[in-house]
Amino acid sequence: PPAVLTLEEQARRAYEQFCSQPDDLLKNVYLTALHDRNEVLFYRILTNHLREMLPIVYTPTVGVAIQRYSHEYRKPRGVYLSINDPSGIEDAFANIGATAENIDLVVVTDGEGILGIGDWGVGGINIAIGKLAVYTAAVGIDPSRVLPVILDVGTNREELLNNPFYIGNRHPRITGEAYDEFIDTFVQ
Repeated sequence: PPAVLTLEEQARRAYEQFCSQPDDLLKNVYLTALHDRNEVLFYRILTNHLREMLPIVYTPTVGVAIQRYSHEYRKPRGVYLSINDPSGIEDAFANIGATAENIDLVVVTDGEGILGIGDWGVGGINIAIGKLAVYTAAVGIDPSRVLPVILDVGTNREELLNNPFYIGNRHPRITGEAYDEFIDTFVQ
């Protein structure tokens, strides 16, 4: 179309679309899709409406989004590291160009103890994504300099292990020495 809209005009339209969503989960899904396709616009409406959108991008709605993660999954955001491939950790960061020089803040989870709702495997990355969105909108951290990371060590939640859509490791959560070695490899 020939019309050129300012960022504020686009933000008004995006906010109207956000408001038209019938429930909080769909509002979260809408914002996630907006984040994926237009990060500048996402942060503009989040910043403009932070008080209203905070419970959508973070707690309590993020808890539902975590539980629905594999069903609503569209695009990876962040780094997914598997305990099944500890030698691939450096490559995973290199593949997205993440270095100590261009990343200021990393939020890491293994998806086990999420918001009091327990083990949700790789869906736990949504807690890291949500926290970083809040930090970016609330205090102005450059979104290109933050990184959510999920350490996929499996899950003990049968519901996920039996879910054909689950995108994480399909084995019980690894613990003990193997877990500690994976964490040590990641930290180094």
